[in-house]
Amino acid sequence: MATFFGGSGQEFFAQIEIGLDYNLCGGFNTQSVDVPMVNATQDQTGGVRDMLFFQLNEQGYLNWSTYYGGSDSELVYSLSIDAFGDVVFVGQTISNDFPQDSVVVVGTPTYSTIVKLAQNGQPEYSRIYGTFVSYIFHTTADLYGNVYIAGETLDSNLTTMPVPNYAPSLLTQGGEYLNLAKFDNLGNTKWMRFFKTGQRTVAGTNYRTGKITVDNNCNLILISNCRNGDLDTLNSHQATVNDLSFHNPIIASFDSLGSLNWSTYFGYSGLALIHGVATDTSNKIQLVGRLEKTIVSELLLFSFPTMYQ
Repeated sequence: MATFFGGSGQEFFAQIEIGLDYNLCGGFNTQSVDVPMVNATQDQTGGVRDMLFFQLNEQGYLNWSTYYGGSDSELVYSLSIDAFGDVVFVGQTISNDFPQDSVVVVGTPTYSTIVKLAQNGQPEYSRIYGTFVSYIFHTTADLYGNVYIAGETLDSNLTTMPVPNYAPSLLTQGGEYLNLAKFDNLGNTKWMRFFKTGQRTVAGTNYRTGKITVDNNCNLILISNCRNGDLDTLNSHQATVNDLSFHNPIIASFDSLGSLNWSTYFGYSGLALIHGVATDTSNKIQLVGRLEKTIVSELLLFSFPTMYQ
């Protein structure tokens, strides 16, 4: 199938995923007031720019579509589909009337959002997060319906976060922090932690946080790209960076309770960037990225076990 989908204004695409019954779920950001709506929760745009969520069947026809947002602006960054076919979208809002059923740590004018829709497009929960998650850029789900998020924050005041199983980074002063959290299928926080990657991560520039995925043992695998030499390393395959003048990929594994299994630099001299991560049925980590030396850019593909020996 091939189809156009949008309205008369501007659309900015975020992500698509294939769900149960081969339905295609997607999310994008829109300034259009006339995007086709089917079985919508919110059938009109709410503000300057809204999130828009949709599902297409195998033939390319809409099962459902809906605007989602308040009276100002929203952005959707990522989505994941859990084992039950429910869809989780993450993004951000500056609307003070964003449709939500729970607020966790309100404190900044820009809030991160987590919205979960059932397979039929009806809302299951909507959450707003404030100070401790400055931005959420990626989400994934495990076999049991738990949802994981990855984001970033510049807030180093990590001792006042009222969330369960809070685990601060080993380093707590200065620089940027990656924020990771796990939620059950009802949206309750199971754990949240910060992970210090030094004075400058690519999370704050064009590459955002990077990506996360979950293996069959519910270990959370994180990739990011940073330019520093003070990563929280544990059981490292490569404990130091190769070249501080370039960005260095980092990889980390966290267990089902959020504790760090291992973390490592992974790179070469020159600019190396990891853009995607997945795990296969044998729990091997699959990475895709690129390596640049002088003016030559090469595609990188890697595969290695989820636990270093």
